[in-house]
Amino acid sequence: MNMQNWNIDDYRLIFGNYSFSTREEEMELVKSAATNCEDLDKLVRKCQGYVLKLSHRHFRRYAGSNVLLEDVIQEGNSALLGAFKSYNNNNITCFTTYAFNRINWKIL
Repeated sequence: MNMQNWNIDDYRLIFGNYSFSTREEEMELVKSAATNCEDLDKLVRKCQGYVLKLSHRHFRRYAGSNVLLEDVIQEGNSALLGAFKSYNNNNITCFTTYAFNRINWKIL
């Protein structure tokens, strides 16, 4: 399948629009994802909406250049995993807030 012609809605169809119900759910998942690969996958899927939103926002800035949407999304996913690795569970900031800022900074 040629991904070059995909738009943001195509990605949303594949990854869905997951989100956290509560802050407590988010914090539990972040803690368990450190030792459980299935929970890490669940965390990544739940945060995928942030990656897609920021990727699409920044991709529009690159209009007319040779930058592909999937490259920007890949940078966002890389930033998401980096945020997970460096996040301190004792932090007052929610993981999603922390990750949102890291993703935004990485794909600028």
